Amino acid sequence: MSKERSKSKDTKLLLDEYEQRIFSMLKIHDMLDKNNQYTEINLSEYLLELIAEYKHTYPQISNNFRVEIEDIDHLLSTKKAIHVGLIISEILLNSIKYASTLTKNYMVSISLKQLNKNTLALQIGDNGAGFDFAKETKDSNLGLPLIKDLIDQLEFKATYPTKNNCYYTIEFDTTLAQ
Repeated sequence: MSKERSKSKDTKLLLDEYEQRIFSMLKIHDMLDKNNQYTEINLSEYLLELIAEYKHTYPQISNNFRVEIEDIDHLLSTKKAIHVGLIISEILLNSIKYASTLTKNYMVSISLKQLNKNTLALQIGDNGAGFDFAKETKDSNLGLPLIKDLIDQLEFKATYPTKNNCYYTIEFDTTLAQ
């Protein structure tokens, strides 16, 4: 309600970001309830739900998503799913905020693939100019440090954007506890 009443573009943008973070957690609750499964969530289904919400929330770029989500039967605990949802939300919010308006033929790509028997890879990013993740993380106030902290907490292997590459690659070891 505050977002609709606000006259400041910055305030509306900030409230949009908080709304998306909350949605990523709310979507888990909805999926758990729908499946009568209250401890785990299917990673592929969750990613597709999050992407659908972003397309709905940002119709101006809904055609700018390239999605390649393999139907992988991998369950995450609700705690890990919340962390993964927040990571994805932060990455997408940053992409929309910084790259969508500055990049000609802007495209955001999301893929989930089985690399081998015990490893899944989530790649997410855009065709923007790129940035130095390590440097920007030190100067950032919330989004980038949050991404790094959540990935570190989950003990996932990750590759971060560089000056010539706007993609995050996150590897899940499926042999570790869900």
